[in-house]
Amino acid sequence: MKKSLSLLLVMALVFGMFASMASAADLSAKDKYDVLIQKGILKGTTTGDAQLDAKLTRAQFATIAAAMAGLTPATVGETFSDVKKNQWWYGAIEAAAKAGLVNGTGGGKFSPRANVTVESVIKVAVILAGKKPVDGAKVTGSSAWAGPYIQAAIDEGLISARTDYKSDATRGQTIDIAYNAYELLQGPKVTGIKVLDEKNVEVTFSDNKVEKVTLPTALEANKETEITVTHEGKTYKVKVTYVFQALKVESVNAVNLKEVEVKFNKAVDIDTATFTVTPVGGSVIADTPVLSADEKTVSLALASNLAQNSYVTVDFSGVKAADGTPFAPFSVTVKVNDTVAPSVAEIKSLTKDAETNAFEVTFSEFAYLDTVKVGDVIVAPFSLDNKTYTFTLPSSATKFEAGKTYEAVINGLRDLAGNYATQPLKASFTVVRDQIKPVYTLVPVNPTQFDIVFNEEMQNTVPVDAVVVKNAVTDATLFQSGLPVRQSDKKSFRVTLMGAPIAPDKTSVELKVSVKGFNDVAGNTVEAKTSNVTLLKESVKPEMTTVRLMPSTNNRLEVTFSEPVSGIATTDFALTDSDNTVIAITSVENSAGTAVSATDASNRVYLDTAALTYNGTFKLANIVDSVTDTSGNKNIAKVISFTYNDVVAPQVTAAIVADKNVDGTLDLTSATQAVAVKFNQTDVVNGISVATGNFKDGAANNPANYTLNGAALPSGTVVKFIDSFDADMDGTVSGGETTDRGYDLVQIDFSAVAADAKATALKEGGKIVVTASNIKTVAGSTIPFASAELNVVDVTAPTIAGAYLTGDASDASLKLTVQFSEEVTYAAFDNTKLVLAGKQADGTTSATNLLLTAPAYDGADKTKVVFTIASTDLDVTKPVTLTATSVSNIKDVATTPNDLGAAGPISVVIYATN
Repeated sequence: MKKSLSLLLVMALVFGMFASMASAADLSAKDKYDVLIQKGILKGTTTGDAQLDAKLTRAQFATIAAAMAGLTPATVGETFSDVKKNQWWYGAIEAAAKAGLVNGTGGGKFSPRANVTVESVIKVAVILAGKKPVDGAKVTGSSAWAGPYIQAAIDEGLISARTDYKSDATRGQTIDIAYNAYELLQGPKVTGIKVLDEKNVEVTFSDNKVEKVTLPTALEANKETEITVTHEGKTYKVKVTYVFQALKVESVNAVNLKEVEVKFNKAVDIDTATFTVTPVGGSVIADTPVLSADEKTVSLALASNLAQNSYVTVDFSGVKAADGTPFAPFSVTVKVNDTVAPSVAEIKSLTKDAETNAFEVTFSEFAYLDTVKVGDVIVAPFSLDNKTYTFTLPSSATKFEAGKTYEAVINGLRDLAGNYATQPLKASFTVVRDQIKPVYTLVPVNPTQFDIVFNEEMQNTVPVDAVVVKNAVTDATLFQSGLPVRQSDKKSFRVTLMGAPIAPDKTSVELKVSVKGFNDVAGNTVEAKTSNVTLLKESVKPEMTTVRLMPSTNNRLEVTFSEPVSGIATTDFALTDSDNTVIAITSVENSAGTAVSATDASNRVYLDTAALTYNGTFKLANIVDSVTDTSGNKNIAKVISFTYNDVVAPQVTAAIVADKNVDGTLDLTSATQAVAVKFNQTDVVNGISVATGNFKDGAANNPANYTLNGAALPSGTVVKFIDSFDADMDGTVSGGETTDRGYDLVQIDFSAVAADAKATALKEGGKIVVTASNIKTVAGSTIPFASAELNVVDVTAPTIAGAYLTGDASDASLKLTVQFSEEVTYAAFDNTKLVLAGKQADGTTSATNLLLTAPAYDGADKTKVVFTIASTDLDVTKPVTLTATSVSNIKDVATTPNDLGAAGPISVVIYATN
């Protein structure tokens, strides 16, 4: 390639090009000419004219082609009768002809004074670009010899298809072709860069190929760095910036009444995490968390159904970023509001036979249905989870034939929230015949587990004798802790052995595993066979990693290990004070206070000790070789220091109440729209950090630490401390109130929130859920998650939003429709208090008999009431008004109804006639 590039530059006058030039697709021939002049590659003409239309003779082009190819001028031979040794072009033409760069024009002649053709230029460009001609190619408008070269040029993008290949080549055409050849020689260009994380980058090239680069050294966050990537044998240098994103929760949603989903902004590790879902006022109902393929979403299938429009609290702890960075414990309350109807996610029918009586449907969520028919036959449903159903024909029906397509008609499909799918819902399936038996491989997982991984989806049923495990050396049978468990991919089964199969003095064990009886979904049974798998003992020794004195205690330590360990006893530790006095350790427990000898899912145990009464530094030593990991590795010795200043931060708690000043008055109403958060400590963190300009960590007046109905507080919400000198907390500091009560009371005021952003319950009464979390005291205590469902009392009276007249005054068919601000009742309506006023035809005399009678709702809309007016003397061409003079007994639907009261007069819109 280096030779080709240098040769191309020799011919810069015609084939001008340079690496930094713009893409050929972006430049005209004149543009390229100008760029080459600016770069000093072309000298230009004496007149400054690019002469793009000028022609090149065949002798001129052959001379340049020979120079490009680095050919030595010939001194012997006479290939063409019209090229003689005494002519200036002889050496170049003869050399170029022998090298295959140029051809003659027929009859043994070269025609040196004739103009060079487009196809001759293309041939040289293809050869110098290192591309092979397409054998046998025929191209319209070209000579037979040129077809293979032209087709290669088209395929490589050197030229666009044309039909004038035999025409004389202009200087401009030659520059175009050569420029494209040069770009091709440069190789693909970088078209995109994606930084996956601090050590991995993806670079996309113009040939649509992607190179993944794993860096030996992590990128420094938020700093532009030059890296090297190799593609198609060429080295590129590109600049990248790793923009660090801290792990955060993007969303928490109850996707339906049976599933909750937690989405993160980046991949997470949940191996030691605990997730719980708890209905407000209920008990924990979450099941095992399942991580998505991209490791960003955690799905929780629930043991029991949630209630529509209820609230649930989702908590988790022990989550880590992919790099191992711990994520703080998290808690949030969300509203359950499933409005999406179920749909068919997959429908299929597989069989190993020529016919079958069943098909399977997986719905988008847990669902119920009434009947399913195929043709005129009702099929019987069966489901273990109400999400995937197997439908079976009755024994009297004709079976489904392999290769044929059928339509299932599903009636009454609805989810747990009562959302109905399109009725009826239709879905087609084609019966696929699969007679191929599944095959599998054995994959080690850890020292006590291995997976049987099949090449396709398998049935969940596992025969009792399906797997027999033996030591390959001793032939001793190894017992399993239960039947193999099918994994979430539905292709793998995990086998767990009882005890440790690897001998203490060995680093591995070879197992002989016999497998039989597993069936794929088509019913094909795996061929019974025995194969081996080797389980390896992990060689990394466990170690104690953290020690923490539990808040509000002086005698309980939380101890974390690097991995799960067992065989833990009080004698495995030594606790001493700064004088090296030994302090007794009395028990090893889990977080619930139950005695244990192994770590929990978060690799922790809790040590109860004698009371720590001495201010200063303490040391906890984990004695070497005292505990064991799952591979049988003994721990390394480790000593960790911690301090205890004899001042234990009291546990702070929060009570969220519908009493904005905590003065005993439940004053959360549609008018006041404020609640209070009362803390049991007076040193709750408050205000802005001077160092950062943001709220202090754990500040109780930070709106981000609260939610309303499972979402962030709406814009306009005011979160503030009530004055600490307001001893009686009535909202004002009055005479005699001189004692500083401290920071223990926060008020959350929603009254300034824009109406369209305000929760309906705040405006019209109803239930709201307010939560508080991540709030701290100066002493270092953090509140447990706090949540309260509060009732907003509706004290807002309805108003008249508008009114209009319809009908004909001449026959007393007038109707007055009144639009109220909210739903109202009118059972005890007093028509003397709601007055319609207008004029007779003379324009001065008041109309009579305008009493409003026979109120009725406008259909199902209870915000509109239609009244009848028994009057014929109202001139509807004159203004009409409506006034509520006092209590009219038109009330809203609040628990304690609010009367319309005095209102108006308002102008009535008239659609009536006389």
